[in-house]
Amino acid sequence: MQLQDYKNIATLGICSVSLLACILHQYQLANELLRAFPLCMGVYFAVDLVANPSIEYRMHHTASLGIIGYLYFCQSNTSGVESLVYHFVKTEISTFFLVFRYYLPKGTTLYRINNYLFYASFAKFRIVDLYQNTIRPSAEIYTVLQLNAGLGKWIALAGCYTLYTLNLYWFTIINRHLYKDLCTYKRTQ
Repeated sequence: MQLQDYKNIATLGICSVSLLACILHQYQLANELLRAFPLCMGVYFAVDLVANPSIEYRMHHTASLGIIGYLYFCQSNTSGVESLVYHFVKTEISTFFLVFRYYLPKGTTLYRINNYLFYASFAKFRIVDLYQNTIRPSAEIYTVLQLNAGLGKWIALAGCYTLYTLNLYWFTIINRHLYKDLCTYKRTQ
């Protein structure tokens, strides 16, 4: 197995636990999982930060580590931590579809459906929901950030805006690929 195979397996594991945590959160059963899971993600981000040469991924992982660090070291006793973690954890659901396509035969209907599910989940969780829950001035995160006026607050804000900006950048790339795919599909019909 190659390094990318190990990375895909680790990412699928993270995404699967993310999905489970989000489902359990809806039933108020995931608070402990939501407190522990980002620490595991932090380890993954730290390892991938060193192993992945892509500047975008390094920015993503650094921003994520900043947010995780803030939530766990500056706000560890705050009751809103699980709720905030939930908003970041659910963004990983879209990554499931991104990684799952490596295991599907290219050009098949299943592959195309998986790509559309990736697109829809990326738009919902990483663009719309992340804006609503972390970027919008009345978002819940600002209440938690007001509890700490130190450097951690600014690191967390920089992390949130960096993640959102990267997601917008990636979304433009995804839109371009989706457009090409739809044009190609239309020509073959």
